[in-house]
Amino acid sequence: MSHRPILRNSLVGLVALLLLMPDSSRAASCSLVGGIGGGARRTPVRAACRGGQRLEGARLSEAVATPRVEGPITGGNGVPIVQATSFDLAEVGYQAEEYFVSGIADAYVDAAPLGSDGRWTVAPGERAEYRTRIVVHRTIDPGDFNGVVLVEWLNVSGGLDAAPDWTMLHTEITRSGFVWVGVSAQIVGVEGRPGGGIVPGLDLSLKGGDPERYGSLVHPGDSFSYSMYSQVGAALRRPTEVDPLRGLVPERVLAVGESQSAFRLMTYVNALAPRDGVYDAYLIHSRGRGGAPLSQEPLAQIDAPETLRVRTDLEVPVLMLQTETDLFRLGSLPSNQPDSVGFR
Repeated sequence: MSHRPILRNSLVGLVALLLLMPDSSRAASCSLVGGIGGGARRTPVRAACRGGQRLEGARLSEAVATPRVEGPITGGNGVPIVQATSFDLAEVGYQAEEYFVSGIADAYVDAAPLGSDGRWTVAPGERAEYRTRIVVHRTIDPGDFNGVVLVEWLNVSGGLDAAPDWTMLHTEITRSGFVWVGVSAQIVGVEGRPGGGIVPGLDLSLKGGDPERYGSLVHPGDSFSYSMYSQVGAALRRPTEVDPLRGLVPERVLAVGESQSAFRLMTYVNALAPRDGVYDAYLIHSRGRGGAPLSQEPLAQIDAPETLRVRTDLEVPVLMLQTETDLFRLGSLPSNQPDSVGFR
């Protein structure tokens, strides 16, 4: 049985959890209005509540740099490279554009031991220049935008940028008026890796697939990916000369990632979510037992604990979606944690 309906309901639940934070002392009686679940568009998602507390959302830190954005990008083979759906987005009232994002990213070091409870304290380490890309799927009619932007950490397990959550969620995304943004956060998707990707010997990276279009991109390594992901969110929230949302103003910006990307989000949430305040909520989909390294070659290796939970002191909600395969084959069962005010 496909888990797409479950994932779709998880997206609805994440927005509900985002908008509604129950009081610890009493149950909240709330319902969602517009935008989500009912297929309605043109109406921003909002909540009607009794006896509950509405989340204020993220508070973007001034310390997060706003990168330079260039685009829309054209040239090369004429289309963005991303493993996702192949239908014409115009058929559902959407369009795709690609942008280059550049700046100076930080790597991070542990300022205290990284515990299994996820309550980490990190500090900036080395810095490096980067130039990566994002893909934006947005409504053609600005009035169809529901106010929520989903920012997917693209998955590079196959040696190329893939968008599994867009692929599984696109029906709900386009029906309800979300904007989706895919981020090339990791070096494999941009620069490739020795031996190729899912097809041995074939370079499926951006530079390998379309060197004319992507030859100017520079990725300094995955130790810098967390800072790059924060800066992309900052570019969506406080655009400067080039606005990748074309004037659409997000009410909420949500981070999503599946499988390999979920490992990265586990580390991002525990290390940077409290200090950067970029994203209003997180959908961590199909994670394993631990998290991705905080730092890795060619920098010093700083691994996450073998068993890792989401920190419970966040001011924004986290929704985790796990299948039986994730629990047993990926080994996430020992990292299970009980529901809390901001975690489901």
